[in-house]
Amino acid sequence: MWRISLCVFLAALVSAQSQDPDSVGGAVYRAGGDVTAPLLVSKVEPAYSDEARKAKYSGTVLLSIVVDGRGVPRDIRVVRPLGLGLDEKAIEAVSKWRFNPGLKDGNPVPVRATIEVSFRLLDNQGQPMGQSRPLPAVDNGPKPASAEEAYRRGMRLLRANNLVEAKALLSKAVAMKPSWPEAWAGRATLEYRERKLAESVSDYSKAISLSEPRESWFYERGLAYAAMGHYPQANADYSRAIEMTQEKRAIYLYQRGSSYWQMQDGEKAVADLSKAIALDPALTRAYATRGEIFAAKKDWQNALADMNAWVELDPTEEAYRKLAEVRRGAGGAAEGVAGAPTRRKLSDTDASNLDLDAPKLLFPADKAELNAFPRRTVCTWEPVAGAVSYLFEWDYSADGVWSQAGNTERTGYSVAGTSFFFDFPGKEPGRWRVSALDAQGRRGRTSEWRTFEYLR
Repeated sequence: MWRISLCVFLAALVSAQSQDPDSVGGAVYRAGGDVTAPLLVSKVEPAYSDEARKAKYSGTVLLSIVVDGRGVPRDIRVVRPLGLGLDEKAIEAVSKWRFNPGLKDGNPVPVRATIEVSFRLLDNQGQPMGQSRPLPAVDNGPKPASAEEAYRRGMRLLRANNLVEAKALLSKAVAMKPSWPEAWAGRATLEYRERKLAESVSDYSKAISLSEPRESWFYERGLAYAAMGHYPQANADYSRAIEMTQEKRAIYLYQRGSSYWQMQDGEKAVADLSKAIALDPALTRAYATRGEIFAAKKDWQNALADMNAWVELDPTEEAYRKLAEVRRGAGGAAEGVAGAPTRRKLSDTDASNLDLDAPKLLFPADKAELNAFPRRTVCTWEPVAGAVSYLFEWDYSADGVWSQAGNTERTGYSVAGTSFFFDFPGKEPGRWRVSALDAQGRRGRTSEWRTFEYLR
């Protein structure tokens, strides 16, 4: 008969940085440093597939999971498949496991971990049995015969958080094959975890110089630069990573936006964070950071919207605390606070001030295709010299006709800041534009219309 052996090494797997660069669903961490590993509290044994049982098939499935702040597995991915239906059986079982969540600064946070599920032929017990074991954290092997062997063993020890032996092996790989970029990048990853940031930057730079670079190397070098406070260099690396990939652009844009905010460039930060949210509407940390920026600008309506989105996506103690802080700052509901957008009737005969330039629109781009639901649309633009507020207009098309086209009287919104959000009604095309307003409420030159369309 068959037995299923479960090999769990959650606490042993540690990233090169506390925040997982592979995450596009908000801040996901790996255990290590100030982040504790999730602890398994209940598990369900996986069943054998009929196909694998008949074939007397055995082997191991390696899964990557995220344990969220409630201790529930999500984002379950097969890292090393086994086939014959066993991958699906492993996922089905692990999805029912429950954990005490990992903690950062005493608060529950999502933590990425790895699960090894081994299917083995054993005795005549008739029922699957399980056991757990940690990933070996020491290296008892002989002297490595090649750079590749040293690298493999070093990276295994790095994942097991044995930094001393891992560094010795990765340095051996670099010495044995100095033209191999992966060896330099592996050691750079370890040095980042050691917080030897200058050494990490140097090794990533060497890896990048030796071959066609990977976007992850630019991104990870950017993280090291940012940790050193070198934000312009970090943003240059994030920009290179953004140019090189579509798959991970949301998290790269989030990091660049956060870096701009560290540089006190709120306009560029909001633009990047808004792009990141449009690409991944579940990117919790992007809402959190953008909400912080809006709150600093006393744009309470947008700040409250972002903090509420954060709470909806990841209801942690930190999220509720930040929402409460913004509510205290706002002093009431969004509609009742100073600076909140107000509806305004528009007419072609309104007084104008043509000395005010048209705002330069930032995001969304013209003809943007947005794939988010709910259809919360955030529009941003650059400030105009001499403007005290702005007039925002949006419209939708029904059967090819814009709803406000030809109307001598329309509705817009008077906005104190340089961003505005609204919930778009459907999949039909939409458009938006902005005018600056002077102290007397006179409109300046109006921007072009930008169009967009939701795919769902």
